[in-house]
Amino acid sequence: MLVLTGACSSEEAEKKTSGSGDTGGATNGGSGGSSAAGSTGEAPPAPEQQAQTTATSGEGAFSEMILGDPAAPVTIIAYESLSCPHCASFHANTMPQLKEKYIDTGKVKFIMRDFPFDRITLTAHKAARCAGPDRFYPLVELLFSTQGQWMRAEDKIAEIKKISRMAGLSDEAFEACAANKKLDDFIINRIEEANKKWQVASTPTFIVNDQKAIVGAQPFEEFERVLKPLVN
Repeated sequence: MLVLTGACSSEEAEKKTSGSGDTGGATNGGSGGSSAAGSTGEAPPAPEQQAQTTATSGEGAFSEMILGDPAAPVTIIAYESLSCPHCASFHANTMPQLKEKYIDTGKVKFIMRDFPFDRITLTAHKAARCAGPDRFYPLVELLFSTQGQWMRAEDKIAEIKKISRMAGLSDEAFEACAANKKLDDFIINRIEEANKKWQVASTPTFIVNDQKAIVGAQPFEEFERVLKPLVN
C-alpha cells in the first residue's frame, strides 16, 4: 500500500527560492522554478564506518551511490532534494533506525537519487556527487543537517561551497563540478525517468524493490511495516 505524509513539491520549492536569484555555479539557464531542476514539463533536449560504506555501479560522480551491501535482497531507491525539509527530517529522525536495523545488517541497500527542484539545489546535489562515492553520504548528511544555514544564506552557492570544503571537496573541484554540463544532463535525465516510470512528483519518494511504496517523511514504523514482509 502506498503511504503518504509530509513531502516537498515543486510549488513549495518555488516559494522558498522566489526572488533569491542565481548566485553562480548554476546550470542550463533560468532561475529556480516550479518544476524539478532543468525540467520544463517536456523531456529535456558521511566519517565512514564499516557498515556505512558506499559502493558504485559506474565511475565517480556518475555512479549509482549505494549505502549498504550491494547484494542485499531489498533495494530502497530514495528520490530526494537537498533543500527539502521533509527529506532532512527523514535523515534526522528515520534514517538512523533504518540504517541500524536494515542497512547495517545486510537486509537492505539504500540508493539516493537526486531530485532537486531548483538550480541552486542542483548545484548542491552535483557537489555531493563530485565528492566521490566514499564521501557522498557524509556530504549529503552534512548538507541536510546544515540545510537552514545554506538555504538562508545571501550567497547560497558560496555557502554550499564552504560546506562541501568541510567534506573534502576543494574549491577548484567544486567550481569544475558546478560547470559540468554532463552531470546536469545525468541528473535531469534521472528526474525525467522517475517522472515517467514511477510518477515521482515530490520528495522524499521511496521505491522499494521497484514499487513506489512510501511518499513523504514517514516514521520508522511505516518503513518497518513495508520492509518486514520482504526480509522475513
